[in-house]
Amino acid sequence: MDSIRPSLIYADRISAEFPETNPDDPRWRLRVLAEGDSWFSIGGTGNGNLLEEMRFRVPAIVVNCGAPGDTIRNISDLAGNPTLTRLLRPKTGFAWDAIFVSGGGNDLIDAADLFIRDGVATEDDAPIGEYIDETLLQAHLDRIAAGLRTIAGLRDEAKPSPHTRAKPLIFCHTYDFAEPRDSPARFLFTAQGPWLHRAMERSAVPPGRRRELADHLLRRLKTALTSLRHGAAAIEGFVVVDTQGRLNRASPGDTGHSGQWENEIHPTRDGYRALARQIASSIDDAFDAG
Repeated sequence: MDSIRPSLIYADRISAEFPETNPDDPRWRLRVLAEGDSWFSIGGTGNGNLLEEMRFRVPAIVVNCGAPGDTIRNISDLAGNPTLTRLLRPKTGFAWDAIFVSGGGNDLIDAADLFIRDGVATEDDAPIGEYIDETLLQAHLDRIAAGLRTIAGLRDEAKPSPHTRAKPLIFCHTYDFAEPRDSPARFLFTAQGPWLHRAMERSAVPPGRRRELADHLLRRLKTALTSLRHGAAAIEGFVVVDTQGRLNRASPGDTGHSGQWENEIHPTRDGYRALARQIASSIDDAFDAG
């Protein structure tokens, strides 16, 4: 089945005068509100972004609550974004089918130097848990869950979906295995990071254990996200698209483009495309689009 490029706009470009920018226009069979950081930001790395590569089976509009050049924004920033709040309020927002959030990975990456413990082990066979302050790590995972619950609370006040559900579904994705390496991201004319590499350098994590430690942290994030789908504390209508392990890994010693990664934490355009098509397909399937 042919895929269709959505109308992708920033939130400040919505206008009733131009149907291609208006989520209320009847042409759209799928209305997606997106909130994220540099992975959603046009111009953030000069390498495209995740939203640009999305394709759907029906005419769709994707409204981006981010801003050009957004860099590392944590889940509290995303949940507290006044633009997101405005677009979900009944009187000022629109009737969305889906909310797509790219958040959580940055909380771990940005705070890695806080919960990776200093020089606790140098043996190659030391348990990976020895490198982590479990209390601080769990506190960050709890904050990620709280931020997603805040977004769900805003969603619960939104206008009903015009199609199959009273509430828009919330989609998020797991994070692929970023390689800790000396490869900073470039945003416009500035360089930021690397984050994991720098944190592990400061904490004297042996080079041979760094990949294992990063993978462990990102698996813990995956577990935290997927746990929000089940049990008494589950978020209603919360969908986790498991993209972990989809991208070709970067090599530890590479300082630039490697595998399907442009730098330490951002995929290449081809990498974004692989992730975006999987996520868009999951959104399509949830609404039986086609």
